[in-house]
Amino acid sequence: MPRISLVALVLSVACGNEASVRRIKSPPTVTIETPTVDQVFRQGVGALGFSGTVTDSYDGPNTLVATWILDGDEGTEASIGADGTVTLDLDVDELALGPHVITLLGRDRDDEETSVEVPWVLDGALLAPVVTITDPADGTSVQDGYELTFRGEAVDNNTDPADLVFVWTSSIDGVLADPLSADGLSVLFSTLSLGVHQVSLEVTDRDGEVGTDSIEVTVGEIEPDPVAQVGDLVFSELMVNPEVVEDEVGEWVELYNTSSRPINITGYAFGDLGIDSYTITDRAVVAPMDYVVLCASVDPLINGGIPCDVSFIRSTYGGAGSMALGNNGDEVVLSRPDGLIIDQVVYNGEWFNPAAATGLDPAQLDADNNDDETMWCSQTTQTTSGGEAGTPGVQNDPCN
Repeated sequence: MPRISLVALVLSVACGNEASVRRIKSPPTVTIETPTVDQVFRQGVGALGFSGTVTDSYDGPNTLVATWILDGDEGTEASIGADGTVTLDLDVDELALGPHVITLLGRDRDDEETSVEVPWVLDGALLAPVVTITDPADGTSVQDGYELTFRGEAVDNNTDPADLVFVWTSSIDGVLADPLSADGLSVLFSTLSLGVHQVSLEVTDRDGEVGTDSIEVTVGEIEPDPVAQVGDLVFSELMVNPEVVEDEVGEWVELYNTSSRPINITGYAFGDLGIDSYTITDRAVVAPMDYVVLCASVDPLINGGIPCDVSFIRSTYGGAGSMALGNNGDEVVLSRPDGLIIDQVVYNGEWFNPAAATGLDPAQLDADNNDDETMWCSQTTQTTSGGEAGTPGVQNDPCN
């Protein structure tokens, strides 16, 4: 009998101890294998495969919860494999380029949580820059010795415009030197040799990807048509009141050839509707869809840094044999040698601001629209070396 009581006592103590055992709560263990810290990924390769693990000393995969969180936004719950593996297929083609943070959060059934975050970087796809030669038009023909203005632009999904490298080449003359390139734009002034040229603009991005565009330009003995029709040449930009230099040397106007043929404006008259009239004596051939700049002085050292094609005599009071742009309103008129007015613009003192050229919206380059004050605006881009805003000889700033 005593022996049975001892056994009962032992069992009673043992059961009492078992009942008093408590499980120690601890949060899950969470890791991220992919991505690694600051790892760089690119768009254009499909979904990115991220992976990690969520495990717990007590709970199994079926009672744990795993959540992926991108940049602190609402999370995406993911299934957990038998070995604790958690994956995420992340579509990044619409995601902003630059730094991001991925977080993996693990939670057990006791609501204990652990989270791990890893910073990573998204770059654009490895694509070549998109390159466009905007001027001159493909198939342009010019007289031998004529200086052409080439303009091009490029955009790249992964390279700052300032870091793009522009190279112009001719199939006859080779690399064309001294382009002016910045902010995704390039301008080149060049006189090509006789012949049919394939002119190419090659742009390289920071990844070494290369984009190109090309046009055909013919240089030969072409007799430009001296007989422009009404609207073939239109006034497109005016510097009425410069301030870095005096009006006597700093006034200038720009004309645009809207036609498909070169026009020789030698012998044309530049004046107003009053007594001012200057006959152009410089030989000046305006290529199709190109500009010509008429200046009171063609010397950029004294005219405010303006690149000029043609000079006119600027007199303080105007008159026969000279031309002056009135600061309180005036007219600019281009007439053919037989007296036919090719284009005219009547402006008042509200059309322009001092120390800045006023330009016609580049989408409105015709003889009707340039009569409308609302189609003109002060230029903000500075292409000259004198410090005043203006775009002589190149495309104007848009006015919207």
